[in-house]
Amino acid sequence: MTAFPSLALLQAATEEELESIDEVGPTIARSIAGFLANPRSAALLDKLVGAGLQFEAAVSTVPEDATASAFSGKTVVLTGTLEGYSRDEAAARIRQLGGKITSGVSAKTDILIAGDKAGSKLTKAQELGVTVVTEKQLIELLQ
Repeated sequence: MTAFPSLALLQAATEEELESIDEVGPTIARSIAGFLANPRSAALLDKLVGAGLQFEAAVSTVPEDATASAFSGKTVVLTGTLEGYSRDEAAARIRQLGGKITSGVSAKTDILIAGDKAGSKLTKAQELGVTVVTEKQLIELLQ
């Protein structure tokens, strides 16, 4: 699923919503929001749309095995050190099961996977009421 399937939705997004995109942290979210708020950027985008450039996302499909997964349709953040998996391995498996991996915790985060030394992301997740899953629980969910 694409976070913002149209230019209009992207332009209306808040920094927090932008941060919920995979690999977008606070600095990039601030840069994107700044670009989109700039009247010169808006004029350029309008000109591109007027020239026929389309900013609509293609429809994506969810993997078949995602239907019965605890991660289906969930936004997941990995933090801390995982002993049983590398972060890339865990992220790939969660994606395979229909989850979306993001780098920053926000109100749109559904699950935080907390390894050793989780730090500030764990604190923020707890403040926001995000479900926190330990590495042991992650291993069970991935099997």
